[in-house]
Amino acid sequence: MLSVQNPDNACIKIKRLSESIDRTLNSRLSSDDLTLTQCRVLYTLAHCTDDGSATQKEIEDYLSISHPTAIGLFRRMESKGLIENLGRTGRSSKIIRITAHGNMVIDRNEIHIHDMEKLIESVLGEAGFHSLKGSLDLLYDELSNKR
Repeated sequence: MLSVQNPDNACIKIKRLSESIDRTLNSRLSSDDLTLTQCRVLYTLAHCTDDGSATQKEIEDYLSISHPTAIGLFRRMESKGLIENLGRTGRSSKIIRITAHGNMVIDRNEIHIHDMEKLIESVLGEAGFHSLKGSLDLLYDELSNKR
């Protein structure tokens, strides 16, 4: 019989935790017809850029999403009025910008992300939470260099 209560494999644990976080946040975001991935795009545009815009390629790389996934994602977000396509600069990637509606939606929903972080910190403690984030950064950097 398969025992899934306590897998030993760290990769499986990380995957299960990620999926649990995704399910929880997607459920909370659904009242605004928003997915976690859409929320991550809006959050990135609102908080990680100077003017609320970035190239499609920058978003793909920052959020580690494939180009085909990004195309569909951005089309859906544009149809919901969350982002706008500003066109291309030369032969480079399309530039997208968060709209006023997108800013309103992220302002209303980023609390769910902060609540999840508070939950993780309450379980691990402040020092454990900061240690976890540092460890995740180290792992990500190491794995990114191996691509």
